[in-house]
Amino acid sequence: MRVNESDRLAAITGGGTVIAQAASKAVAASRARFAVSSVWAAAAASQQTYGATAEIIDADEEPSHGALVSSEITVL
Repeated sequence: MRVNESDRLAAITGGGTVIAQAASKAVAASRARFAVSSVWAAAAASQQTYGATAEIIDADEEPSHGALVSSEITVL
């Protein structure tokens, strides 16, 4: 049986497939939202604990831009 394109369009225009997908993903989205909020809470607690130390480490790790080659010519 061949489905008429306009019949297929009419079937999905009302959101038939979209609504079913949205409903099935609502639980997963809710769990993901909770997981993300938990990660941010843990990160905030970590920053309060290690914040001062992190500042010292960041200041200590500045890049070194020393010369990679010498401008002197060596004659052998």
